[in-house]
Order: sequence, then C-alpha cells, then structure tokens
Amino acid sequence: MSWRSGGGSSSSRRLFALCLGAILASGSAASGLVPPHAIGDASGGGLHNAAAAQGTARGEVARRLSEICGYLESGTTNQQAASLRQLQESITIKELAEFRAYLLRPLAPAVLGPLRAHFETLLLGEIETAEAAVAEFDAARRAAREFAAKTPEPLAEEAARELAALREKREAARQKSHDSYRALLAHGYAIAPVLWSRIHQKKPPPYHVARFHARLHEDLAAAVRLEFPSAPRSRSLPPFLRRALVPLIPDVHGRDPKGWDAFREEVAAESLDAASGLHPERWREARAVFLELGDWGQRRLVAWVADPAQNEHLSASLRSAFAERNLLAVPAAFDRSMGLDLGAYRAQPAKRRRETIQRLEWTAGERAVPIFARLLEVERERFVQVAAAVALARLGDRRGGEFLERLSFEESAEIASLSRAVLIIDARQRREAGEAEDALQRLLELLRRFPGDFELHFEIGITALGVRDFELAMRHFQRAIAYQPENMLAHYNLACALALRGRSAEAMRELEQAVEAGFDDFRHIEEDPDLESLRELPVFRALLARLAARDRGR
Repeated sequence: MSWRSGGGSSSSRRLFALCLGAILASGSAASGLVPPHAIGDASGGGLHNAAAAQGTARGEVARRLSEICGYLESGTTNQQAASLRQLQESITIKELAEFRAYLLRPLAPAVLGPLRAHFETLLLGEIETAEAAVAEFDAARRAAREFAAKTPEPLAEEAARELAALREKREAARQKSHDSYRALLAHGYAIAPVLWSRIHQKKPPPYHVARFHARLHEDLAAAVRLEFPSAPRSRSLPPFLRRALVPLIPDVHGRDPKGWDAFREEVAAESLDAASGLHPERWREARAVFLELGDWGQRRLVAWVADPAQNEHLSASLRSAFAERNLLAVPAAFDRSMGLDLGAYRAQPAKRRRETIQRLEWTAGERAVPIFARLLEVERERFVQVAAAVALARLGDRRGGEFLERLSFEESAEIASLSRAVLIIDARQRREAGEAEDALQRLLELLRRFPGDFELHFEIGITALGVRDFELAMRHFQRAIAYQPENMLAHYNLACALALRGRSAEAMRELEQAVEAGFDDFRHIEEDPDLESLRELPVFRALLARLAARDRGR
C-alpha cells in the first residue's frame, strides 16, 4: 500500500409500485401515508391478530403522546421542559409509525411544532441508516468487480471461493439497501421535508447515495400526483400533511401548474401570516417553507418586501432580512446561532463579505455549505466567489473545486496559488471517495495549468497507483523527486510502483533512498502489499532487520 501525504434500479421501481398499490387497496390514500400492513405479510395468515396488536401498541403511544401534549399546551415552563424530555425518551424509532399516525390529529401549533421536530429527528435516523446501506452495497459491488477484473481466468479454487464470498456479501448488501428503502416508503411523503434538507442543506454525498436521494424524491412526488389527481385546498389537509407536501410542490406543480398555483399561494400566505406574529418557532417554520418553495418562493418574498400593505404587520427591514436569508439559502435560525447577521449580507462592502465567509467556515463548518454553494450563484464580486469556493472545497464539497476549474486561465492566474491548492484538495477527496479515474484526469488537467509543481506530480503518482497505471505513476514520482530529491515519500512510492512492475533491483534502490531520507516505519514496509515482490530478497530482509533494531534502540 502506498504512503500518502495527506439511480434507480427496476426492482426499486417495482417495489414502489407495490407500495402505491397497497395504498389504494387499503383505502387510505387520503392519509398520504403507506399503512404499515401494506408492506407486511400479504398471505392473509394472522392478519387479524397482527392488526389487534398494532392497535394496542398505537393506543399506548397515543396515550403517552396525549399526556405530553397536555403539558406542552398548558403546563408551566418546567412542565413543558419535562414533557419534551419525556417525548425524546419515551417515543423512539420503534414507535415511529404510531407516532406518525398521531401527528395527523388536529393539534395546536404549539404542540405540533415540537412533536414534528422529534418525528423528523427519528426519521433522519432512518434515512441515515438507508444511506449507509446504499454505501455498503456500492462498496461490496465495487470490491467484487475489482477482484473479478484483476483475477486471471480460469479462476483457481481459492480465488473462486473468495469471489463467491464477495458476491454473496454484495447480494446481502443489496437486500439490506432494498429493505431500508422499503422502510422509508412506509412513511409516504411525510419524509419529504427531512429528505429535502438532506439533499439541499448538506454537501453532495457519494454518487450512489445521491442517486438514492433523487430516486426517493421522484417516487414521493409520483405518490402525491397519484393521490391528488387535482390539487387539494390547503385548509382541507391536516397541518402535518400540508407541511409535508411543501418540498414536493415544485415537482408536482410542473405537471399541473394551474391546479397547484392556488395551493402553493395558500401555503405561502399562511406561512407569512404566521411569521408576522414574530413567534420564533413560527418564524423559523416560515423560513423553512420558503426555502423549500425554491425560486418561486424567493420571487414571492421579493414581492412581499415591496408591498407597502405589509407595513402594518412587519417593518420593511425585517421583511428584507427574511428575503435576504432566503436568497442566501441560510437554514432557519442558523445565523442567529452563529452570532452573524446575514440579513444584510449584500449591503456590506466586498471585503467585509469575504471576511463573513471566512468566519462562517471557522464557526459553522459544514452547516454553512448551502450558503457557500448559493454564493457561487448570487455573489457579485469574483474574489468573494472564490473565497466561497475555497471554503466549499476545504469542507469536502466538490462544487468548490468545479467552480475554480471553470475560471478562465487569466482569472485563475490571478489566484494561482490558492486555486491550485484547493483543486488538489478536491481531487484528493474524489480519489478517497473511490473516483480515482476522475481525480486523475482533473490532476493531469491541473498540471497543464500549473506545470513544474512537486505536489501535483506526487498526487498524480499516488492516484495513478490507485488505478494500477504503474508507468504513469513511476514517471510522475520521478519528476516529483527531481523537484525534491530528499522527499522520502516520493522515493517510497516510486519503490512501490517499481516493485509492482517487477523491477525489484530498482525498487530496492528507491526504498533504500527513502530510508536514508528518513522513512523508518518498518512495520508499514513489512506489511505493504505493494512490496510483495521484494519479500524474499535478502537485501529486503536485511533492511527490515536494520530498521527494527534501530526502533528497539530508541
């Protein structure tokens, strides 16, 4: 091992069709939720007993929730705090389906807000479990594919057993990912707000997890179109379901703009009316709604700010700050918790805006990712955009590196040292995410823009080793050594590339030079599979003995 320096399948579609069929067959389309029995045992055996047990469990959860809601609505401050703790401790992910059913009741806003927040916290855990299952399947599939590609035919008996085990692991991971997807579908479009936040307010996940998000979002929008052949009236739905529909409005509106115009406007007007009371929870809720309404939501806010009739409800400065935060994709309540006022961001001088970006990166980290991504679109000054792109890249979001790559040569020359470092970070992150071929192409393109750079040659060598292009790796490690002859890591990795090509004598010379330059991790040398071809050489064993003796003498 080298030493380093630094969509949807047809089966998931069939599953979704089965779930939708179960919704219609159960007569529960008006709820917007797949009933738990719809994806259980459909054989008919024991359904009566199962339904009775489910009813008992639901009744117990409802009783607990009713007690909690009573204190949330009319209890003292201490009682309310205690009831919130009781909610978090007594309603767990095991009661998620019963909890979801309870939220369909006509609950007061002061009660619905905390309950929905806890529901979404639990649901986030299920989404993260599904994401982990998708990533596990992708890793298992890649491992089986790579083993099959590098193992010559016909397979030896031991190799055949290993490949069979890898494929068995892959199929188990596939089933696990399908089961996770199925569990999420059971909640219907109640999951839409949490999924929206996962997609839009985090850095982009690995490719297959992003495909999973997109497919799930498409399926939820399809469920809404199936349940509502014509758009509902906002007031006809329970508040919990009305809120769950908001992130899907842009998708369903595209299929039936005339029907959904009124629903979208009703939701927007209700949210602004709630925000005008200046209650913190309702203000944050309105912020979240308008973020989810997308470009239309921003245009609606611009009109709201310009409407003089709104002066009797909120001051112009408050309305303007609301719209400014929405434009910058600032998550609800985010800037207040960070001690930063982003409601007047664009009114600041450019230098101050850049300083704000730096402070956001230091204090908020990944929580500021959606803001930096939006600034790439709306920021006027190029050097402030560059600061946002650099912050994104340092936080592991590839959109920062992609923005810098799109700059013209003249612009990139002005920020050469900065963009070079950030683009190397971006390529390194892609390589670590399993996208070595893409990372290699980006590094080679970057080398054409910034030739004669030790770090670039070194990273190209490391990445070429990862894609098993040993000739390319050797060439660039040699060039890196030409720039830094005493760099122990360059010598060590060149030794790995030479050993993998079967050039043992040259590999030993480079390994000796790495040791002379300071590389003394004899355990790594002893276990590195890249050096397998050197294991039986007396000179290699002598080197290990010398390093081990030196280590014991320290």
